[in-house]
Amino acid sequence: MPYFENDFARLHYYEYGSGEDILIAFHGFGMRGSQFNKFEKSLGNKFKIYSFDLFFHGETRLKDDSVNTIRKGLNTHEIADTIHAFLTSIGKKESMFSLLSYSIGAKFALAILQEYPSKINKAYFIAADGLENNIVLKICSGKHINNWLLKLVYNPKILNYILNTLYKTHYIDHTLHRILTFEFSTQEYRMISYKTITYYSRLKFDRQHLANLINQNHIETHFFFGKKDKLFPAGIATRFGKLLTQPNVHIFDEGHELINDKLSAYLKNLV
Repeated sequence: MPYFENDFARLHYYEYGSGEDILIAFHGFGMRGSQFNKFEKSLGNKFKIYSFDLFFHGETRLKDDSVNTIRKGLNTHEIADTIHAFLTSIGKKESMFSLLSYSIGAKFALAILQEYPSKINKAYFIAADGLENNIVLKICSGKHINNWLLKLVYNPKILNYILNTLYKTHYIDHTLHRILTFEFSTQEYRMISYKTITYYSRLKFDRQHLANLINQNHIETHFFFGKKDKLFPAGIATRFGKLLTQPNVHIFDEGHELINDKLSAYLKNLV
C-alpha cells in the first residue's frame, strides 16, 4: 500500500487510472480513499487519481493525535502544504492538478484551492461540506459542547437518541442515518467520530473569497448535489454558483449518497 510521510502525518492513499492529468481526491465521513474506485472507469483515462484516506480514517495517521492536538484543530496550511509536499515527492511539484471531493472531504479540497489556487485546473465538489457553515458542526466546535461530545463517546444511548431524533425530524435521510448509526456503533468508532468532528471543525472558509479565487484563476469548478439531501442541501451549490462567472451546478434527484454508477456515467460525459 502506498504511503506519503512527513513530520506532520503518515498518509495512506490509493492510485487509480492511467491518465496524464493529476486528480487529488478526498472521500466522505466514515469512508476511505477506496471510495473513488467507483470512478476509475469514468475518469481513469483522463486522470491519474491519488485518493487519500482522511485523518482518523483508513490507514492515515497523525504523528501527534493527542487530545490537545485534536482540540487545537487542523488548519488549511497544514493540508495544502502536505499535499504540495506529496506532489513534490512524486516529481509533480510544478504540475497543475485537479481536485475531487465528497462531503467532509471537500474541506480538504477547499483548503488546497484557497492556498494554491494558481495550481488548480479543475475542481469537482460532490455534496460538499465547507461552502457554508454547518450549524451542527458550528455548535459542536464550542468548548463546552465539545466536552459534552467527548462524554457521548462513552454513552451510546444518548447518541442513538440524537441520531434517531435527527432522522425523525428529517435533518438526515435514511442512508445517512444508517451510515452514522454504524459509525457510532462501538466506543472505538465513536472516538474516531469525535476526533474527526473536533479536528475538522476549525476549517472554515469565506465563500466570497473562494469564489474570487475561482474566478480570478479561471478554475473550472463543478458542484454535484442531491435534491433530497438534508445535511448539505442543493441550495448551497445554487447560492455559491451565483458568485461565479462560470457556475456549473448539477442537481440530482437523490439524497446525500451520490458516489454511485449514475454519477460515474455522468462524469464520463462531462470530462
